[in-house]
Amino acid sequence: MEITLQHGETKESAEGQFDAVHSIATDNQDRIYVADRNNDRIQVFDS
Repeated sequence: MEITLQHGETKESAEGQFDAVHSIATDNQDRIYVADRNNDRIQVFDS
């Protein structure tokens, strides 16, 4: 699994790492969206 898109600013965590996950969602193309509240970003993963 790799990051396909990242939006927002990273304060403390590197790509693929999280500080305070707020919500997780998927779409019909098997992508996973992870909202990280403390890093003010959304990371999108594909499988």
